Amino acid sequence: MTVMGALSKKGLGRVSGLVCLLLIGSAWPVMAAQSQPADSDPSPLSDEETAQQALQDLLLARAAATAQSPLQIQVLAFYSARDFEPAWSGNDAAQIMASSILAQLQNAYEQGLSPNDYASQLVLGPAPEGGPDAAKYDLALTEALFRYASDLAMGRVWPSDAYKDVRLPSRDFEFAAMLIKALARADLNAFFDQLPPSQGEYHALVASLARYRAILALGGWPSVPAKGDNSGLLLRRLAFEDQTLASNPDPSPTDLEMALVRYQIRNGLKADGKANAETLQALNVAASVRMREIIANMERWRWLPRHFEKRYVRINVPDQSLDLIEDGEVTLHSQ
Repeated sequence: MTVMGALSKKGLGRVSGLVCLLLIGSAWPVMAAQSQPADSDPSPLSDEETAQQALQDLLLARAAATAQSPLQIQVLAFYSARDFEPAWSGNDAAQIMASSILAQLQNAYEQGLSPNDYASQLVLGPAPEGGPDAAKYDLALTEALFRYASDLAMGRVWPSDAYKDVRLPSRDFEFAAMLIKALARADLNAFFDQLPPSQGEYHALVASLARYRAILALGGWPSVPAKGDNSGLLLRRLAFEDQTLASNPDPSPTDLEMALVRYQIRNGLKADGKANAETLQALNVAASVRMREIIANMERWRWLPRHFEKRYVRINVPDQSLDLIEDGEVTLHSQ
């Protein structure tokens, strides 16, 4: 694996060649210093230089001591390309970028991820001015960013760990190279935009997740009883997921029936417009459960290849349908 080698979800790698090279390189200043006259008095390091040296010491010591995880390989590649200069502290521009990263990490829930997995107390605090504390802060923020990038781009769970019969090709992302390029252009958004799946279905799930979070913030939807006059509760329940019904100020019984048909079609149920037991069972699944299903489907999309073939088959298991996709268009639908 090269220094800018790709991040893989499998196994651990060791960057012994890189570490060896960096250790040799780091020895030259020491040798040069030893060749100076004994009475020479080198200038003290600035806060920024102290942080830079501390970063180098931290990373090289860790690389020399233990096998490196794929994420650690990427972090080392990122800083070695910068000559171990801190990225997120030391000046106003760096701190603005750090704030942008923190905002992204704290909004990880928008992508079905947990902000607590990335935004630790260390990175949430103010950036130190320099020295070893600044190095620790910088390293912690970069590692949090790369964890987030890995989870968003490739998923938190390896597919075969969730489904024993799934065989998907391993995927690589050169996060270090991507971030270096984005920083050279002073455009962190370019880095973030490359992370999630590009397919429209994934982005539709992102929008759905936001909608269901809003529903939960309102307390969720009501349960619809199987007995008695449930038309009022049925109207309220359907309106949570049916904009046509929700925008109708005075829905008729026919409007209610058509909304029920639309719900049944969306959920792979018999579309007869009747609130039968199977339909009521689906309607009474809590909004929180539906939200978790959305998050699970977002994770599945992260496992898939970034780009599909021009011609492929898409199968919808719940409604037992099949689509033939050619050049991004459905050319055949079968159910």
